[in-house]
Amino acid sequence: MDESRFGDFKWRKPRLVPSLLEGLDARFFLEEYKKLIDEGEEALDVLKPNEKTGVIEGSNPFAVIFTNHILRSSGIRTATPREIESFLQQEVIEPSRVHTDTGIFLRAPEDRRNGDIAKSLYEQVTQRGIETPVLIPLTSLDIVFEEGSQYGFKLRLLPDAVTIPTHNLRAGNFSECNTGGIPIIRESGDRIVYADDSGVARYRNVGRDVVVQGGSFEGSSKAGRIIIVKEFN
Repeated sequence: MDESRFGDFKWRKPRLVPSLLEGLDARFFLEEYKKLIDEGEEALDVLKPNEKTGVIEGSNPFAVIFTNHILRSSGIRTATPREIESFLQQEVIEPSRVHTDTGIFLRAPEDRRNGDIAKSLYEQVTQRGIETPVLIPLTSLDIVFEEGSQYGFKLRLLPDAVTIPTHNLRAGNFSECNTGGIPIIRESGDRIVYADDSGVARYRNVGRDVVVQGGSFEGSSKAGRIIIVKEFN
């Protein structure tokens, strides 16, 4: 029997395909991004091109939200926590390339460092009957520029926002996530959640681990990457 003769089946290709901000359109995207932010908005001005690889480096919650603001009309958005977990499990992306903000974890209406964000988001979720603690994927938020606010803009919950209940999210070990992409904390596991007790915190996927910590929302580094996705029929 010719073992190579089989293969013409109705293969189902993955519909959701990830990418870093790289390729021909990455340069045009960054030009548009820079054009739309004002000088002095340091919290947004964190994306830089790597001259050798062409990959756009940097990531913080604000940059990810504004990336969605620009790309959404093209049918492109950033990856959610659940999608990042799926890509890792399927080995679609290498863990070493994952260092990205995917959500904001909201616990309380007060926060020592990011009080404006905590208060505003808490008011918005409670108005919709959403209980806290809750994880808000960055795909569910938009930026509204407003003078006098903490960063020069505020975060607005989109009308079709999807949120993820996270009553058991805390520091600890895990090996798997629930259907929302949230780590299931166990006594043992080969992956780690690093978390603090901030009223509002960045939710970051870093390699195969998860970091849920408050403090600097505007901070970024060369290791940061924004992972975008697009659906193909």
